[in-house]
Amino acid sequence: MKFIGIITSLALTLITQVRAGFVFPFSGCLTSQGWEEFNGHCYKLMYDRLTAEPADVATMRDTCEDVGPIKFGDSGAFIGLAYLADIQSMEENDFVSEMVAGGSRAWIGAEKDVSSFYWIRDSESDKVEVSFTNWKFNEPNDKDGSEDCVEINRGPPGKWNDLLCSRKLPGVCKYNITAYTASRKD
Repeated sequence: MKFIGIITSLALTLITQVRAGFVFPFSGCLTSQGWEEFNGHCYKLMYDRLTAEPADVATMRDTCEDVGPIKFGDSGAFIGLAYLADIQSMEENDFVSEMVAGGSRAWIGAEKDVSSFYWIRDSESDKVEVSFTNWKFNEPNDKDGSEDCVEINRGPPGKWNDLLCSRKLPGVCKYNITAYTASRKD
């Protein structure tokens, strides 16, 4: 019986490592596939995984979960560990801005709920109020009362703008290396 448990554990380890044909490292980032490391997290500028085109925020959230590493959840389902980036400091903001670069704009993971912005991670219920911000002058302005999502690199590089969630942009995906490594030991 112990042998079957070991085989099951090894199989789950392999399944949680292989994602979209790539094997994620046991620690660090899958740099050969464009993931970049900064302060204990991995980042990648992504387009919709199905169309390879810019997409709305909901599609980009799903794409981040689908292309990042996964863990096997308590309910028996696989859980994506990557999410649209939450930016916690000017240093991280500069890193993400440079990664997007070239005058491009991209979704980050903040979304408005009533009057405040929150970082949304793996579900609508996993919200953390935004504390660090880098808004463009006169932003957020909630133009027409419907700008609930946030893009980076609007105007000067690194500045944020609130925008309709249905707009089509690439997204910056992020995952925590420590959380991923810990999930490997479960």
